[in-house]
Amino acid sequence: MNPVESLVDLVIRADAFLRQKLGMPSSRFRPEQRVWMEPFFNGVGHLVGFSLLALPGSWRDRVHIWICGILAQHAPEAFPDQSIRQKEAIARAQALYEKTGHWPAILFLTSHPQTVGASAWLRFELLRQGLWIAKALMAAMPGRPRHSHPQCFLAIDPFALDSVPVAVGAAYAGFMHNQYIVWDRQSSSQSWLQKKWLLKDTGHDRVAWRLLRALKRNPVLMVIAGGLPHNARLFYAAREWAGTLHDQHGKRSKNKIRYVVMDILSQAYAGHLPGEDGHIPSEAELAIKQLLSELGYAADESERLLQILKKDFKEEIPMRLRLWKILYNRLARRGIPLLVLPITHYERQPHVRLGRFFELTSGVDVTAFAQEFNAFYGEAPTRL
Repeated sequence: MNPVESLVDLVIRADAFLRQKLGMPSSRFRPEQRVWMEPFFNGVGHLVGFSLLALPGSWRDRVHIWICGILAQHAPEAFPDQSIRQKEAIARAQALYEKTGHWPAILFLTSHPQTVGASAWLRFELLRQGLWIAKALMAAMPGRPRHSHPQCFLAIDPFALDSVPVAVGAAYAGFMHNQYIVWDRQSSSQSWLQKKWLLKDTGHDRVAWRLLRALKRNPVLMVIAGGLPHNARLFYAAREWAGTLHDQHGKRSKNKIRYVVMDILSQAYAGHLPGEDGHIPSEAELAIKQLLSELGYAADESERLLQILKKDFKEEIPMRLRLWKILYNRLARRGIPLLVLPITHYERQPHVRLGRFFELTSGVDVTAFAQEFNAFYGEAPTRL
């Protein structure tokens, strides 16, 4: 099993505990479904996707926006500033193009509404409004490739699609893989046919490269936290913090260190899961301090590192500094500017809030950029 997938298993374990605590149904996934049921419906999804690729790009863009409304199963919300935001986006992109000689990579980063309940429809409304702006940017892009369109970055693994029937989830996965950038976080469970064709290159070893390649050709929309807050705290805040540690005795690899940290924080303490509210219980703190001591860190350095973890773990949306560093090194530092728009949701109208555009260009302090960008989500709390 891929080391990253073993960490995903810890996230699934924590999520299962929270489901049980909240009285929600447990996971319905069975491994044999990927062999006997999913491939057929993956194929159905691909067939629908191939039919869309025959459409002109502008028509395809509109169909994608329409699909967001269908998936939401909710009336779309008014977007009164749509034309203003479209013009602003094009003007910012063209200014960067004139300044650098490169059309910018464009990224829309959204929050993640709940997957069940009254606000579940907002998952697709955030994308719908983002796609309207992305569509205008795509049309303004010099030399737009014929079959290109704005891309969404989505999870299509059984854990991500557990709230829908297997047939629906598998058809969704096949269609989205045909049209967008998708990530199967449980790719080791794929059947042979899925690995070789139906869900090819959706595993951990390929997804980052596919995202970077897409950013050079299309606007991309993705959830900045990668999922719901309790999962994001584990998979991004805890995992990325653990990735900054090293064993000064040379006994533990980074993967093993990540696993230990996430194992500590994915357990329940007195019926409380740390990821629920971002509070790390004293028992978990002691375990992490013990790990840091075993790795060779002095007490004062351990305390400093622990405070960094606690700050990011508390946030519903981790800072994602590692993501920003990758984007900077692979794009901005090589002369391709990055134009980024944060989008978040409210529990009351207007349900969607679009932030200001941010620019990541060569010479920018990446840490300061990440802190300033993430502050938008702190200023716009998702639960009001």
